[in-house]
Amino acid sequence: MTGLEKRRSERSEFRQTLELELSAVRETDALSVRRAFGLDISSGGMAMVTDVALAEGEIVRLLDPKSSAGFDLPVFAEVRWAVPANGHWRAGLRFLM
Repeated sequence: MTGLEKRRSERSEFRQTLELELSAVRETDALSVRRAFGLDISSGGMAMVTDVALAEGEIVRLLDPKSSAGFDLPVFAEVRWAVPANGHWRAGLRFLM
């Protein structure tokens, strides 16, 4: 991400694989659950890499994150930004509470 730093909370490294459930409005995707890999995390959100293009403003659900990240279920997040990165997509999520 370029420009001014927009983070409100300090981030910690979070190198974990998780599952991501895509928005129900995606009618063309055969798989609604995809793998993602966490990069960093804070109380307000996280950065991750995934193989699917996410749209800014899209709502996603992180599946079973408690076992790997220690937070309660369910966890919904808004995609704040997403950019192509080495054949994948890097995205910033804001947790919805």
